[in-house]
Amino acid sequence: MLPMIITAAAVQFMPDSMPAHYNFEGEIDRWGSKYENLIMPVFIIAMTAAWLAVIAAMNKKAAREDLDEKQRTEAAANAKVLYYVAVASVLFETAVQCVMLYTGFKAVNSGGGGLNADFYKISGVILGVFITVTGNIVPKAKRNTLVGIRTKWSLADDETWMASNRFGGGLLMIGGLCTITESLILNGIITVIIAMAILLACCGMCVLYSYLVYTGRKRVR
Repeated sequence: MLPMIITAAAVQFMPDSMPAHYNFEGEIDRWGSKYENLIMPVFIIAMTAAWLAVIAAMNKKAAREDLDEKQRTEAAANAKVLYYVAVASVLFETAVQCVMLYTGFKAVNSGGGGLNADFYKISGVILGVFITVTGNIVPKAKRNTLVGIRTKWSLADDETWMASNRFGGGLLMIGGLCTITESLILNGIITVIIAMAILLACCGMCVLYSYLVYTGRKRVR
């Protein structure tokens, strides 16, 4: 509810018309009602409800007596991991919403001149922090289809899963720190483009690594 409270308070001080969309040059190409700012908080609340439902289902699985001890332990561990991922996601989305409100106010106060480059810089830093935190969480996940480095190879056995997620977690932390650094140095849309390129590169390397670990283990067997 935090982003809804923040946005509802901010709306009281907004003019009726606010910037609703920007082009790649950072220029305002659509104006809309100030109440459009409430769309993101509604989305965040819906996503939070979805996270809570999944976590509740995982906790329910951890309490099932018809499962063996390993399955219950893994379900309990994954429920905790999902909780941390959910909290990080909500905080990330809330931070982005606050940045959007800030840049909207700034654009109006500057006479509708367009988007300040700080939006990209701040968004890049926030994304970098989120990736770094996620990288720290990923290695704690047990084999599952909801969170972690999930490929058909990492899901094949516990050993490949653990190796893939340890590698992926470390790589995401490095990628997140690189994203923060480049966002602090550069300005404009290029910061977000490079951040997405870093994230895609990390994902691609994680997929490749899980394949290499799986095929290597298969040859040994």
